[in-house]
Amino acid sequence: MRILRRIDNPAGTRRVEFFQNPDGTFSFDEFHFDEEENAWCFYVPPARSFPRTASFEEALKEARGRISWLAQLNI
Repeated sequence: MRILRRIDNPAGTRRVEFFQNPDGTFSFDEFHFDEEENAWCFYVPPARSFPRTASFEEALKEARGRISWLAQLNI
């Protein structure tokens, strides 16, 4: 897996990482910064899964549609 881009929310408490899978598809994961652990941890809300797409642009579009804070950024 190769990380292509990281985007943090303005507060620095959430992050989305976009990556290319070994099969050539693209996807993303969302993380939150855990103050107690002092580390980035996966953030996976119930009933939400992240798709594999054919392009980075499609993955970005999917992420903006699923992650509200990301949709509000001008990227």
